[in-house]
Amino acid sequence: MSVEWVDVEELIAGLPSPPYLVPKRTTAGMVAALAKAGFVLCELDGRLISSQEDLLEEVGKALEFPDYYGRNWDAFNDCVRDLPEWGKPKVAVVWHDSDLLLRRNVHDFVRSVTLMHRIAESASAIPFESGDPHLQLEIFYSGEWEAGDSRP
Repeated sequence: MSVEWVDVEELIAGLPSPPYLVPKRTTAGMVAALAKAGFVLCELDGRLISSQEDLLEEVGKALEFPDYYGRNWDAFNDCVRDLPEWGKPKVAVVWHDSDLLLRRNVHDFVRSVTLMHRIAESASAIPFESGDPHLQLEIFYSGEWEAGDSRP
């Protein structure tokens, strides 16, 4: 059960290099392209996220993690690796208004982006029995970023 890999940087014109900080005005088109490419979409409402604990709660709900999900980074890492077994081999997390957490709590924003990126990259690199990846997890941070600037 390998995943047909999609190069999101080719799929979405103007996408900056990772982490993918996407201007809010281009998010709807990006979401449509990801859906058309076969990604399961997990959309987070940044207005509900004031801390990394809130983020872990919201992403767990959106990805339908099991009740035993511990709402911490180790539990997130463990559950993400089970997504293919739950019928979600190609997932795009779109965190709308993610810039709000940056304004509220710089430390939690930087830590969350760093850990989510590392976990997604690591989980997506694990080969299945055939040697092909069995999970593609992409994370996009939508917000009021300056056009053409991949930095907040």
